[in-house]
Amino acid sequence: MVRFRIVSRARLTWLATALLVSSSTVGGAQQGGSALWALTQRCVLGATLRGDPSPCVEARPSVTDQPGYVVLKDRTGVAQFLLMPADRITGMEDPAILAPSSTNYWAEAWRARRWMAARLGRPVPREAVSLAVNSRFGRTQNQLHIHIDCVRRDVARLLREHPGEPDGRWHAVPGGIDGKAYRILWLSSEHLVGWNPFRLLADGMNVEPSRMGWHTLVVVAARLRDGSPGFAVLEDEAGRTLLDPASGEVLQDHACGILEAER
Repeated sequence: MVRFRIVSRARLTWLATALLVSSSTVGGAQQGGSALWALTQRCVLGATLRGDPSPCVEARPSVTDQPGYVVLKDRTGVAQFLLMPADRITGMEDPAILAPSSTNYWAEAWRARRWMAARLGRPVPREAVSLAVNSRFGRTQNQLHIHIDCVRRDVARLLREHPGEPDGRWHAVPGGIDGKAYRILWLSSEHLVGWNPFRLLADGMNVEPSRMGWHTLVVVAARLRDGSPGFAVLEDEAGRTLLDPASGEVLQDHACGILEAER
């Protein structure tokens, strides 16, 4: 993947406004993968100097020993938001995601789901929410970003019909999903504080840091076998099946059809 240098602050404002925010293949390809990093800088700078994080809805600048983050409404989807580190972290392959001092961006992304309800003007049921990070082969932007959006109805149904137990082990999803060999880990928790899926993947599946970029992670709020609230952490690796780029974002529904099904 090509890495781009950080633009100067003097050029940041006009450059950021010229770039279109998109995690789609076409948009990302046109922008060379630097749009989200430029916008992250703009949001952090605005929050720091003016107390205004726009175009983000939220920005927490980094301070000593506490990396910050921003939350941005993606142009794709009715209620899709992106949570991104305030610092330069390219993606799953970046060693910073496993650093002891790293922020648990997943826990912050779960908290940021409140912006979905604000955008839609209605509550979003817990089991309708999912978080996703694509592999380096399944993304188009070179700034780590967690997709916060609705889960696909069929994925939610799969988890509802085949609930698991928090046994601390990764299991193959029988039959896979979309023909891809996903693995699943169940967590017993109402939130993600204390649970970092990056670390769960690295430690639980003995993934070397140099191979993290080959993986995608999707976290879906779900009920455990005993009916208690939990999470299903889904993992896929690029190349397990033919032409699989490991883009877990495809398990999300940017139209939030699952909400219409509940009306």
